[in-house]
Amino acid sequence: MAESDPAGVISNAVLPQHGGNQRHRKHVFIVDDQGALLELMRALFQYEQYDVTTTSYVPHVFDHIDALQPDVILLDLAIGQRRGWDVLEHLHRVSSTLGIPVIVTSVSRSLLAEAQQDPNRFGQGQFIIKPFDLDILLAAVHEATSSVT
Repeated sequence: MAESDPAGVISNAVLPQHGGNQRHRKHVFIVDDQGALLELMRALFQYEQYDVTTTSYVPHVFDHIDALQPDVILLDLAIGQRRGWDVLEHLHRVSSTLGIPVIVTSVSRSLLAEAQQDPNRFGQGQFIIKPFDLDILLAAVHEATSSVT
């Protein structure tokens, strides 16, 4: 059963216990400002046997990502807002999250191109235009989590 905290983060992920990793399923952390899309992606990835955490842009989203250490992050770059950019840059600046694969989404090809042009600042993740084909998204997440041990 999914749990929600006061900050709006909803998760069915299981934190690793001291002395060993208790997770058996890969963990997808999804950040997007569209509630309906978050629910759709939550249902899709849970159906595909992933642990899923979803949130919109809450003030401490990076802290949640850092604490949960997901296997992959799906991050929307919202038009007219810096929050997605700030999270993306922070993920690639802090050593504890540097190795987490990030799949960046946006409705704007120009925003995706801008992020791709500066891999030292924003990473070298995958970039997928919205609306996306669910099979392409699933394949990208599967590829990103297959390389995670």
